[in-house]
Amino acid sequence: MNKGMLSVGIIMLSIIALLLLNVLSNYSTGGELDYYLVYLGDKAIGVTGIYSYNEYPEIGWLGWYGILEEDRHNGYGAYVLDWTIEFAKFKGYKEFRLYTDQYAVSAHKLYKSRGLFAEAYTNPIDMENISTEIIIYSGSLIGEDISLWNNKDLNLRGIG
Repeated sequence: MNKGMLSVGIIMLSIIALLLLNVLSNYSTGGELDYYLVYLGDKAIGVTGIYSYNEYPEIGWLGWYGILEEDRHNGYGAYVLDWTIEFAKFKGYKEFRLYTDQYAVSAHKLYKSRGLFAEAYTNPIDMENISTEIIIYSGSLIGEDISLWNNKDLNLRGIG
């Protein structure tokens, strides 16, 4: 992979942010919401983001994250995840978390390879309208032990 050509847009994407705000109107965290395009040369090949909940301001959550299918399996996803984790540190978060479903098998391997640990999310209020298993991955950004999420509400009801 030529990392010299891969870059993450440093200007927050107002168009994507506006689209996300429309989609996420029932999924408000009340905290920060930052999203960025990923470029390979002049071609946008992916997206990454970080958001937080007002109740947990020290935790940066991986937002929408992905690489176009035709650009996968080149190490770009790992590079972008590493960039996002480093950016979360830069923003001052102490913990990094994400949630995903059981079908993202290659992503699970990537998250574990970055030292993130997994736990099942079974919050009954959120899971009422979700028909797939949800897994939360967590890791410290400051080298300290962190607690399990323990099924605290993620407010996933609006995206079921």
